[in-house]
Amino acid sequence: MKTNLEEIRHTTKLLFNAVPIEENKALPGLGICSHPFTTSTISMNPQTGEVLDLTTPDGYKVYRKFMMELIDRSDVGHLYLLINRPYKMTWFKLCREYMSEKDYAKYLKQCWLDEEDPNQDINVSRKEAINFFRSASKKHLMEPADLEYYNNLPDTITIYRGVSPGRERYGLSWTDNREKAEWFKSRYENGKPGVLLTATVSRKYVLCYIDDRNEKELVVDVFKITDKIQEV
Repeated sequence: MKTNLEEIRHTTKLLFNAVPIEENKALPGLGICSHPFTTSTISMNPQTGEVLDLTTPDGYKVYRKFMMELIDRSDVGHLYLLINRPYKMTWFKLCREYMSEKDYAKYLKQCWLDEEDPNQDINVSRKEAINFFRSASKKHLMEPADLEYYNNLPDTITIYRGVSPGRERYGLSWTDNREKAEWFKSRYENGKPGVLLTATVSRKYVLCYIDDRNEKELVVDVFKITDKIQEV
């Protein structure tokens, strides 16, 4: 199957329209919002330089027209870049059925890495993410060196997960490198201790290995190993 660019553009527009542009009520007066395409309620008309208030009907209309036209001119890579980080996995979830095998794996990995905390995505559950990874072509999902590392994992492997305060305890992101897990544990401690978890599991529950950012990440089907997880 080839990537269906027109369907991905159409679906990307649906995502734009599905989320209203509203100021964050917890931070009034700052013009901050959470939207798939913008984090600000203020933009600029690219043709006139006029400042647009996106919370007003007129401002939103001009901004939306510009964004619809931009989406129509964009390829898949550019569409991906347009999406704000908290919505990366949501975009993938909606568009994945229109992607080729190669693009499916490519954008799954990129969305997973770029969203920052995909384990707590309110629109994409951890079980959905597991199914996405199970469906992905491993040869396209992993870099050659990562695929070789993955293929050479032992039948039984000891893995670790560093959980900073506020993060999902039973996330999918693990590693066989304890030092790396300890770094993730302490990353956001800020006076409140994190937790270091470990488990010795069958490699069949490890879905892939990703080291694009030197994080030595093993994506694990955590629901199959919960009874084996212990605190260090």
